Amino acid sequence: MKQKRKIYQLGKKLAVLLGTVTITVFLVSIVFIMDSLQAQEGFVNRAGIVGIGTVGSNDCVSFSAGEDAVNLGNGSRSDNQKKPYITSLALKFRRKSYPFSIVFVSERDGNKEIYKMGFDGSRQERLTDNKYSDSSPKWSPDKTQITFVRVQGKNYDIFIMDGNGKNEKRLTNNPARDYDPVWSPDGKKIAFIRNHDTLIVIDTIGGKEKIIVRQDQIRGHCWSPDNKKIAFCFHEFQDVRQIFVKDIGTGKQKYLFSYNQAGSLFPAWSPDGSELAYRRLYHNKHGIWKWKVNINDAAGAGMHTKLAKISTYSGSSGRFGIKWSTFVMRNRLSKIAYGDLKHGRTDIYIVNSDGSENINLTDGRFVSIESFDWNDPVGSHIILSGSLPRRSSGLDIFRIQAKKTRRGVKIKQLTNSPGNDSQPDF
Repeated sequence: MKQKRKIYQLGKKLAVLLGTVTITVFLVSIVFIMDSLQAQEGFVNRAGIVGIGTVGSNDCVSFSAGEDAVNLGNGSRSDNQKKPYITSLALKFRRKSYPFSIVFVSERDGNKEIYKMGFDGSRQERLTDNKYSDSSPKWSPDKTQITFVRVQGKNYDIFIMDGNGKNEKRLTNNPARDYDPVWSPDGKKIAFIRNHDTLIVIDTIGGKEKIIVRQDQIRGHCWSPDNKKIAFCFHEFQDVRQIFVKDIGTGKQKYLFSYNQAGSLFPAWSPDGSELAYRRLYHNKHGIWKWKVNINDAAGAGMHTKLAKISTYSGSSGRFGIKWSTFVMRNRLSKIAYGDLKHGRTDIYIVNSDGSENINLTDGRFVSIESFDWNDPVGSHIILSGSLPRRSSGLDIFRIQAKKTRRGVKIKQLTNSPGNDSQPDF
């Protein structure tokens, strides 16, 4: 009898201890999560999230429900930060729709105009309505404004407007051709090309212009995540294109290679700005490479790593561009998407930033691909404009999963209009 009483009392003590530990862990978890979400409260409200998600090892808070997911945070944590994080706690949330819209160009009404639609292709609406040609729409980093190019006769100028198409503002008014606008990560400036040979940065407020560089046939310019550097490619010698990186603040600049070393195209920055991916041609061998950014390196020097072998190097179309996903996985790797032409058809591939798992997502399912964009905060979907075999004469917008399962890759057609739908950005 005494032995049973001792066992009973021991069981009570263990139960109390276990309950205390459970409550303590729960309270500490809530404190950690609230601390992580505090800086992102505005984003959470805009996304319509009413619950809590997973705090990953990269200090990002991830919410997921089926195919839809959101990643909050910049994916980086400095060594001197002591902020704790959790890797396994997940609670449910509810969302009516994906919190991002896609802007694109459509010719469905007779001329090129800017349109907007939901991530699932719903709520398609026309944002510009004029007799001119509007193209190259790009969302601002905070998704509140859109920049685009308007062609009036022989004049090309840069415009911005609110995300609903209102408050249209002309940024440039020059007889030269101004085109290919790209927002700075802080949303305060736009870089664009004038007359094929001048790269210019303009303030979105005030309209002050600054010439960054003059080179022949500039294209593919992109900002570093810290707003301090711009990478671009240009025509150098005997049809060889080169990548050039310039520090806007210090004026320091670097060629990735000298003209007799290799040709390089389509730069794309890593999420933390420490690396630059690009297409490279060397001794008739094509590849996707990355460079460990050091603007003090001599041309051709530094750490260059080959990630994937490709069939096509040249080409001015966006289908041959490179997009580096902003989402950083738990193993600290991220993914890079690129286009390649094989057997007469363009396909979209993704490869890990260390060169592993090079995957063909589209497998020849498109007759042609005009351009693609990968700005999904969790890297789960790629938006592209292309043509399926049943409609080889026109372009539509599609959403494809950025992963491949045993059943292949899910492809969802978002537009089906009588005219071309192209140049998506989200």
